[in-house]
Amino acid sequence: MKVLSLKPHYGWMFGLASSMPNDTFYVVNKMLTETMSNDLALSNGYWRWLRCIKPKPTNVKLLGKSITEIDIDDYDVAILIPDAGHVELWKQYLMDIPIVWKFHLCNEGTRNVVKKSGGKILGDYPCIFSASSQRDFYGIDGVVAWSQNPEIYKNWSGEVKKAMWTCERIGEPNDSRYTQRGGYIWDQIHPYVKAKRYGLDFRLGTPITPFAEMVLAYRLNRCYVECATNTILTDGLVEAMMSGMPPVVYAAWEMDRIIEHEVNGFKSVDPREMINYISNLLEDHDLAKEIGRKARETALKLWGPQVTETAYHQAFIEAVNVFNRKKYKDVPELLQVYRIKDDVSVNDFLFNMTQKKIEELETDFEKEFSSVVACSHCLKQFEIKHSKGAHSIKALDESESIEVEK
Repeated sequence: MKVLSLKPHYGWMFGLASSMPNDTFYVVNKMLTETMSNDLALSNGYWRWLRCIKPKPTNVKLLGKSITEIDIDDYDVAILIPDAGHVELWKQYLMDIPIVWKFHLCNEGTRNVVKKSGGKILGDYPCIFSASSQRDFYGIDGVVAWSQNPEIYKNWSGEVKKAMWTCERIGEPNDSRYTQRGGYIWDQIHPYVKAKRYGLDFRLGTPITPFAEMVLAYRLNRCYVECATNTILTDGLVEAMMSGMPPVVYAAWEMDRIIEHEVNGFKSVDPREMINYISNLLEDHDLAKEIGRKARETALKLWGPQVTETAYHQAFIEAVNVFNRKKYKDVPELLQVYRIKDDVSVNDFLFNMTQKKIEELETDFEKEFSSVVACSHCLKQFEIKHSKGAHSIKALDESESIEVEK
């Protein structure tokens, strides 16, 4: 599918696109305003991909345009964040495309708006959450999906007796990020164990860790420390567990749910206990290896490519379904996985679909044929039958069929 995204986030887009190579993601990277132009990733009103942080997958395309400069009909579905800015953009420019809402943070203001409207502000479109604790926070239905590529993060050895933590923009002690991202927990831990923090921080001048170095760090270091106290889930923890690295986490939000203590990691809200767990892993490679093996199993089960692809494709199909129901009254159920454009009737759509198959088979309307085709959107199989200008399409797993004469 051709997916339009207004969510330019390195970690999220890198993991998503890497897990869904058969889909193409088009990122609106020109800003309507330049209010964030001081950000390292923005220049002259354009959001730019910093390859040193994450390499850009080949199926990610930066449009170089703003939302007002693109043709919505060129895309199958759009992904938006349910904050005030994206909701307003949706209302102004994106009413003619199916929408999937991707919840990124736990925002009290967004929760109040969504709950007050009973979810109606989102237009009945499907929601995707980063974690189950986030879904519970908002109190609305949706699927949970966090994506990462196990072919990139793998082969942990743990030969370096050192703990690591990946955290960007940790901030200073008087900064809210310092508390939210666990800076004060880190400051209570790292003086007592061999540990290194990776990432970047604009204000503190911490340099960017090159991507290749990050991947190598996940393979070589003995264990991972997650200090975040008010963040749902982090790329660093997901990447470490996918690599097979044993984690020691501050037991908050999703970290508390996914880590089974002494099975696939260790958890505590006491930095002193966390220091003990880290010390044990640094001294016992066999323990680290076993915990890391379980951690990778958990990561594959929760965030593997098949899990991601299934969750997003289901959301895409539901979004198209909702869109068609809003725009057209009598769309046959088996066609609801297709986005039908305004100027094409259902009959014309069926006819065009058959015409395309005729061209593929290098035949014509005077000949009879029967062929099975697979829908690229939902992977269902359809049987097309054609005889003397009349044709039918039937989903092989359903009894419904549609007869159209042209």
